[in-house]
Amino acid sequence: MEDSRPRLSGQRRAAVPHAPLSATGILLNPLGLATSGASIGVKEGGLLDFQVRDLHVECLPNAIPDRIDVDISNLGMHQYLRISDLTTPQGVKVLDDPDRVVVGITHAKAEELPAAPEAAAAEAEAVPTEPEVIPRGKKPEEETEE
Repeated sequence: MEDSRPRLSGQRRAAVPHAPLSATGILLNPLGLATSGASIGVKEGGLLDFQVRDLHVECLPNAIPDRIDVDISNLGMHQYLRISDLTTPQGVKVLDDPDRVVVGITHAKAEELPAAPEAAAAEAEAVPTEPEVIPRGKKPEEETEE
């Protein structure tokens, strides 16, 4: 029996075989997004942050696009694109919230600054280099008193 789950090969099906139909015969289909262009914010050291990778769209069976291209070339640091900013092919209607963020540019994780020399010296004095070993049994002085 063949496994019908989608594979992680990067390829998408043109239409989901069990996609629900609306009352007008229009397919309700998930559709992948693909970025195009080189972002200004990424060139400045930012990270491309995807919030949405698939959109739920409504279209006729003969109008299903392979994917929706998202142009990120004008995105700078701390800028983002919403679903309402995307251009979709004619006859394709996005069903998701138009105010939802699709992709944005964020800062890379902040680097930790080195501690001041005085603080580092005080910390080194406070932490012993080796643990204190406490012997078991009686001390030699206690043995001689008996």
